[in-house]
Amino acid sequence: MEQAKDYYSALGIVPNAELAVIKSAYKAMLSVYHPDRFKGPKETAHTRSVEINEAYEILSNIDNIKIIFI
Repeated sequence: MEQAKDYYSALGIVPNAELAVIKSAYKAMLSVYHPDRFKGPKETAHTRSVEINEAYEILSNIDNIKIIFI
């Protein structure tokens, strides 16, 4: 069984963050780990970018947030 992902830690925010904070954190984290900008290994950049995008997709959708807390 796959362990539940912590989308908040993927974006570096607290669980009670507002949508504006989620959006800002998403932009900031993606600018750091974007594969074209990241100075480290491309595999790391790609993996982190996928995690960041998934976290933002889930947390920015208000309907999905209800599912996470149930």
